[in-house]
Amino acid sequence: MSGKKTGAVIFLTHFFTAILPVILLTIAAFKTAGNALVFIIISFILALAGLVVHFSVFSGISKGHQALIEAFRQAKNGNLNVKIREDKFLPVRDLIKESSDLINIFNHVLSNVGRSTEEAKHLVNTVKSASKEASEVSNQIAASSEIVSRGAIEQAEDAEQSSMVTMELVNRFEQVAASADLMTKKANITKEMAMSGKSHITDLLEKSKETEKTMEDINSKIGQLNEMAASINNITATIAGIANQTNLLSLNASIEAARAGEMGKGFGVVADEIKKLSQQSFASSEEIKKIILGIQEQVDITTKTIALTTETIHAQNESVHKTNEAFIGISNAVDELFAQLLDVKKKISVLNEFKQTLSDSIDNIASVAQETAASTEEITSLMYSQINSAEILVQLSDSFDSVISSLEEAINKFKYEKISAKKRSFAVIPCYDIPFYYDTRDGAIDAAAKLGVDVIWLASKERDPNEQAALINKVIDQGVDGIGIAPLNSPVVKQSIKKALDNGIKVIYYDTDISDLKSNGFIGTDNYNAGKILGELVRKKTNGKLQASFLPYSA
Repeated sequence: MSGKKTGAVIFLTHFFTAILPVILLTIAAFKTAGNALVFIIISFILALAGLVVHFSVFSGISKGHQALIEAFRQAKNGNLNVKIREDKFLPVRDLIKESSDLINIFNHVLSNVGRSTEEAKHLVNTVKSASKEASEVSNQIAASSEIVSRGAIEQAEDAEQSSMVTMELVNRFEQVAASADLMTKKANITKEMAMSGKSHITDLLEKSKETEKTMEDINSKIGQLNEMAASINNITATIAGIANQTNLLSLNASIEAARAGEMGKGFGVVADEIKKLSQQSFASSEEIKKIILGIQEQVDITTKTIALTTETIHAQNESVHKTNEAFIGISNAVDELFAQLLDVKKKISVLNEFKQTLSDSIDNIASVAQETAASTEEITSLMYSQINSAEILVQLSDSFDSVISSLEEAINKFKYEKISAKKRSFAVIPCYDIPFYYDTRDGAIDAAAKLGVDVIWLASKERDPNEQAALINKVIDQGVDGIGIAPLNSPVVKQSIKKALDNGIKVIYYDTDISDLKSNGFIGTDNYNAGKILGELVRKKTNGKLQASFLPYSA
């Protein structure tokens, strides 16, 4: 009942039960006895009715007050679940209703505070855990940074030393380049000498062939001479035989001349002369025979000598051939050596061109190493600051945890309708079950444990759009709050994703994007920049000489 209605009721009640009887009694004083009695009776009845009404009203107010007092007493003792009876005939029912609403609101507030306390407590624990992990990681990073800093300082020192070594190396390069030029000139001279020696060996080989042919001709002539000597020997033997016959004839002629006496003296003289001639011829034939024998002996010796000479010439020819082959090998080796020296000279020239680049690079490395050392020292300092911040955050988390515990202890003194915080759930659905996505699963589970979120991992065994769509529909029916999916670009999968989005479920694409169906986010590689970086790396590693081509992968 509103305030205006309550005032009107009270006014009318007082008017009919108090004011009106007084008015009637006043009027009765001026009336006759009979009429006055009527007014008095009416006044009495109205007064009695007023008493009854007032008693009833005050009784209701008393009951309402008692109910309110009991309700507030129970609320004071912590029972916020108390229910106040709302009797529509009670005069204070509006007050009771407002008081009940107040207790209910306070109950609702405490319920929300209790739920928020649970969430805050979990978040504080998560922050404490994360802060401790961050502190531990920061300590590890700080330790690593110190190691890196020391390494960077050592690297800077090594780079400085390398710079000095590089300068020495540059000088050595110049000396090697000069030596390579000298070696090339000497190799060129050696090549010319080898070619000259090869030419002389070729001439010697030709001369040896001519000498061998001449010795064969001499051997043939000596054979002919030996045959002629044998013929002369036969002739001298014939002459010797003729001389013997002539000697016998002269002997017979002398005998016949002796028989003839004086007449045969002249014939005897002729016979003596013939005998002398035959003896001289025999002696001459013997001398010729001896000479021929001597010639034959010399011819035999000469033949043997020529044979030995021929063998020597053959051996010499073989040696000349081998020498020629050796010179050919030497010439080829010199040619190869010359080619290699030219290649070495060319490469040394290239190295000579890059020596300054190398020197500049070493200087840059030294400069970068010094900057790295300074940066790592700064990082170490920042890491110690972060460690302090993490420790402060842990302390603040402990303080906040203490405040929450105190708040929880305070509100637990009240009995109220406790509302458990609804735990959120997030489904992760890869395109299909392969080890490639296991890191994604483990990372999601680890993060969910810290954030108090349930992770549902569902993966099809095969790359099947229908099965992936069925998994999406399944988690939609389970009422998940979000879905992370590596979607297959298929109409049936798109339809299920759209259904999830229409149901207010957050959908995040990862690894694979669907351009014609917008989601709440995408996690993946920037393939364009990845391609640029890879191309630059290939160009750098091949000095700009290799053109790279890439085969696209279709999901």
